[in-house]
Amino acid sequence: MFVVESEVLVPALGEEALATAFSNRLHAVDGFEGFIDLEVWRDVRKPGRFVMVSRWDSRLAYRAYMRSPANRASHARVPKGPLGPRPGRYDEYELVAR
Repeated sequence: MFVVESEVLVPALGEEALATAFSNRLHAVDGFEGFIDLEVWRDVRKPGRFVMVSRWDSRLAYRAYMRSPANRASHARVPKGPLGPRPGRYDEYELVAR
């Protein structure tokens, strides 16, 4: 299994708009080959911080999705401008034990 953890940061005034965008996501990734699941977490101690964790069959499947029209369509719905999100930390993991 391949896991991606992405931190997304947004000003406090943009937090609800981003949370709504995540809650109403297109689910375009759900049927993509190699996709397992996605969770989005809002940090309860750091306002404006979200963490996305996606799980994939392989790194190759993840990379294919990142280059896909489905990914572009999904990201087109994310709020823009000064209250929009900006990327934070990004990490990739390979499952070694469960």
